[in-house]
Amino acid sequence: MSMTHTLHRKRGPGEAPGDYIVFCMAAQKRNSEGASGKLVAMLDVLAAGAPCNVGDDNRGGILTGLTLEEIRAKAGDKAYMAGVYTSLDQVKAVLVKLKELDTGMSVVVTGDFQEVFEVVRSAGLEPHTINMSLGIFGKRELLPREPVLQITTMCGHSMVCPDHVEHVMDLVRKSKMTAGEAARDLAKPCTCAMFNPDRAESIISQECVGRNRECS
Repeated sequence: MSMTHTLHRKRGPGEAPGDYIVFCMAAQKRNSEGASGKLVAMLDVLAAGAPCNVGDDNRGGILTGLTLEEIRAKAGDKAYMAGVYTSLDQVKAVLVKLKELDTGMSVVVTGDFQEVFEVVRSAGLEPHTINMSLGIFGKRELLPREPVLQITTMCGHSMVCPDHVEHVMDLVRKSKMTAGEAARDLAKPCTCAMFNPDRAESIISQECVGRNRECS
């Protein structure tokens, strides 16, 4: 399952899985009235699952500078609560708890189809809607380099600038910043809280090590 915010994430050839998103929201004008309390309860479940990023799409997340307490306090009926995970075991544990919570809110899981189907069913749930991307049309030659695109597409609103990615990669190559610091710096503009800093760190590390070897 997926949705527009997360449809266009790109994984490089040979890149291991490890990028999953659980996204919770009300259906506006159907069950959204008074939904804020339920969404805050779902946020607590997402946060308890040891995500590498978590937040409210409308407000920002822990990597944009908000605390969980601030996210809870500002959550409204239109809050879109998201958690980003690096393992299917984490996703399954979160889905089981969300099922027990039984809020009636929508839950979207993003990842490879086969993995998502398996983990959803292992949690005792059945997917009812599937969205998938048809790819990119138009002047593909104008797109950023593939490793940069793999990082920028992790923000659902394209708030991570390709030039910013190239800049921090250059700093990492010059040993002025670690790959982890670079990843967390890139996560700051991502107000949807769907940026995966662990995956970004891995991509930056591989890219910078590869370039350094080419230059040596």
